[in-house]
Amino acid sequence: MVKASILACFLLTPYCTFAEKVDFSFAEDAGINLLQLRAAGSSANIASNVVSMAANRTRRRDPSDTERAMCPHEIEAAEGAATGHKRFGCASGLEAPSTVTCSIWGEPHMTHLFPNGFIPGSDVLYKSGHFRLAAAADRSWEIQLFNCGVYANAMAARFGKTLVEVFVDSNQKFQYVVNGKFVDSLPAQIGEFFLDSTHRSIRTEHGERPFGRQFVNGAWRHVPLPGTCMDDPAGQVNIDVAQEFDMKNLNVKIEAASDSVTTNDTDPYSLCALSFDGNMKFADWPVEMITSEMSLFTIGDRMCEGCKGPVGRGSKWQGGAPSQHGNTKGAAQEHCSSQETRQAGHVIASALCRDLGIPINQAEDACKHLVANEQFF
Repeated sequence: MVKASILACFLLTPYCTFAEKVDFSFAEDAGINLLQLRAAGSSANIASNVVSMAANRTRRRDPSDTERAMCPHEIEAAEGAATGHKRFGCASGLEAPSTVTCSIWGEPHMTHLFPNGFIPGSDVLYKSGHFRLAAAADRSWEIQLFNCGVYANAMAARFGKTLVEVFVDSNQKFQYVVNGKFVDSLPAQIGEFFLDSTHRSIRTEHGERPFGRQFVNGAWRHVPLPGTCMDDPAGQVNIDVAQEFDMKNLNVKIEAASDSVTTNDTDPYSLCALSFDGNMKFADWPVEMITSEMSLFTIGDRMCEGCKGPVGRGSKWQGGAPSQHGNTKGAAQEHCSSQETRQAGHVIASALCRDLGIPINQAEDACKHLVANEQFF
């Protein structure tokens, strides 16, 4: 297992391969997307770029806008028209020239894809297994999904050096994990990262606000579905998740800056990058599955814990009709049962170095000289 001291070096070092000591006297809370520094030249230039990017990234978000926090979606359209940019995110604190959306709802159906926007509900996720939903072109974020075959059960998302997991447990309740630690209640602030339960933008597959019926104080009432909204600290992407009361499954909406996402030409894994051609409603879509080495989950086989619970028709596990997807239930169960619990720092470091094409043992050796630097360790 990689030591925590070495992991800190990975998280703060853009190359994972510094050959000389560099003075990184900057605030860690700036949340810099260090993957964007790959093209930098000397170590001195890298340090200068780090400080500059820290200031720029801090300015990109506007969390102090009190009016927007109170009524974000009501003023979003007017501001977008005035600036030529679109406001999006939990409290409309993110901004981009334009955005694309990808979403799943229900059993689940794909209801939006990045290239198409809205599409008729398509049952590609009757296939069990570990999928990538979407990823950043600069590798700064990634979103993965574990699907039982009819019901989606767990999501893992990496935003730079922040790792978030949401999963349905054996009691059919949502659990939230940030950087390997369970979150007791929402809303929750973890460093610069915020899980927001007050500003939600997810919609059902019919475009409605997601409310459900629940027995409260002796009467049936319409109440918002459990879930949370989260913004990428770098400002590129927003995710909103919701859990249906009846089916207890995971629903996901992703909105990202249009120029920030991977395309099908460059990313053979991402469901959201596919283009719907009208003939894919029940097809086995042409995407590759996530391997254990690529997984962002730290929770081991708890990623499929909710798949085993009785919901509706019994177990959530489904294999897909052989004529459509083949029997993937067995492969998905084997994949899930083989997962081990891992440290969040190890998962993040492995993802960063894998995206950069650098062996993790090489990165470990390169960072050893920083062991006495308290800003890293």
